[in-house]
Amino acid sequence: MRCRVFGVAALWAAAGCAEKEKLPTAPDGESSVSRSSFAVVNVATVPALRSAVRDAEPFQQILIAPGVYDLGNEGLSIANKSDIEIFGSGRGRTVIRLGPDVLTGINMPGNVRRISIAHLTIQGTLPSTVATTGIGSDDSRVSLTAAAFFDLEIKDVAVGISLGSPRSGQCSDISITGNTLDNIQDFVLPGGFTRGSGYGIHNENCWRVRIADNVIRNADRHSIYQALQTGYGGVGVVIENNLILEHASTPTIDRWYLTALDVWRSQGVVVANNVIVAPAHAAMGLGGYEADHTGLRGPLRNVYFIGNTILGAGEADIHFELPWSWVFWGNRFANRNSAGMTSTPRPSSESAGLGGPLEDPRRFPQTQAVVSAAPFTSAHVMQAGRLHALWSPYARYSFVDPGDWPRTTMPGVWTNFQDMTTANGLVYVMAGDRLTEVTPGSWRQRAAPFSLSAVAGMAVVGPNVFVLAGDAMHRIDPVTWDDRVVGPRVEGRINGMAVYAGVAYIMVNDAIRTIDLNAL
Repeated sequence: MRCRVFGVAALWAAAGCAEKEKLPTAPDGESSVSRSSFAVVNVATVPALRSAVRDAEPFQQILIAPGVYDLGNEGLSIANKSDIEIFGSGRGRTVIRLGPDVLTGINMPGNVRRISIAHLTIQGTLPSTVATTGIGSDDSRVSLTAAAFFDLEIKDVAVGISLGSPRSGQCSDISITGNTLDNIQDFVLPGGFTRGSGYGIHNENCWRVRIADNVIRNADRHSIYQALQTGYGGVGVVIENNLILEHASTPTIDRWYLTALDVWRSQGVVVANNVIVAPAHAAMGLGGYEADHTGLRGPLRNVYFIGNTILGAGEADIHFELPWSWVFWGNRFANRNSAGMTSTPRPSSESAGLGGPLEDPRRFPQTQAVVSAAPFTSAHVMQAGRLHALWSPYARYSFVDPGDWPRTTMPGVWTNFQDMTTANGLVYVMAGDRLTEVTPGSWRQRAAPFSLSAVAGMAVVGPNVFVLAGDAMHRIDPVTWDDRVVGPRVEGRINGMAVYAGVAYIMVNDAIRTIDLNAL
């Protein structure tokens, strides 16, 4: 299948290469190893790469030179290893190419601790003869701990990154951050099924996991799929600040259950500040099984959807499978044939009678907006005209109801609230057509000397605050309050706006338009 062109070339450049990260702390509390203590093993050929991976010793960094490394139909296997790094020379510069018969490009079948894989491209071959996974584990998956996968490009495969563990193993302390995944195609099995393919990022039974800052485009089944069955160890998954584009735009079998971001039979999961643009079916999903149903156990508990933005979902904003209640807080939706954002999602028709209440947390009824900057350690909430600063324990995988988070509250009440955003430790509130900068803690305020009407969205990009008001994008310097109209006019009925990595996604006249604010 050919993937469609989407007008977001600026986004891929803006996403850039993530900063090189330290190895994550091991689950038993050991300290991360200093980068300077790693011995570098340089490789520039496929045989040298295979040998380096096979013979890797603790505290080695395998550094892959620029070039294309065609693995043919045999991927790389990493087992019984610890404290290693496999780094390329940059996405698009170091390319690992997989043949059509490769099941897993980089496979970790078991007993792997403290591994980092970064700075390279993994590219499959389409059409393939098997459902190829870029990075993952085979059916013997046993023991993967303290792993980091970042600054990767994975494309033209059936599954991007797939991690999991059986009951006898452990999979924990995983970081999947700052990657781009593109053209994740389903694979048709005998009988016409496509299950097990079309997944961008798939996590099943791994805990203390952070999936953040990834861009996933054109995944056929689920861009992000999270499942955690009971009896598999601990809990705790944070899925935050990811961008999902064109979900389920090219599936072989087109069905309502092709949900962009799906959480199933999981406990202790927060889904926060993600942006989902124009999915063909439902944007987000929640479901589970009753005890012992088909041998799979795990009802949904302590699952929080907070501050996510959905633009132009084709069928529904959310899909349910069971009649339970969830915290659904500060999410925003722009629907076709509507003007402006709403906090009320459209459930799928298959969810009729199953949805249960979508509730604001205790102590926060009538929430108007929730904003935070990644990582999701704090949040600012506008609730019935009162502005609160809260501190989240989610970064420590402590899943406490937001109603119990520590908080402080700004004196006074905001009237005619319209929107707000946060960056650099400051909050920018639009109320009564006036933009105000607020310093949390001291609650110092600075109001702009001008007004803006018909506000459709706002964001901080670099040193500036951008506000879409009427048909004009305003670039505002919050130090001098210099206000300039920049970029093209946005004419038509504006359904809503979201900003990710400095790119504005504007739904206007039911279609998605992009403006690179970094260039304005």
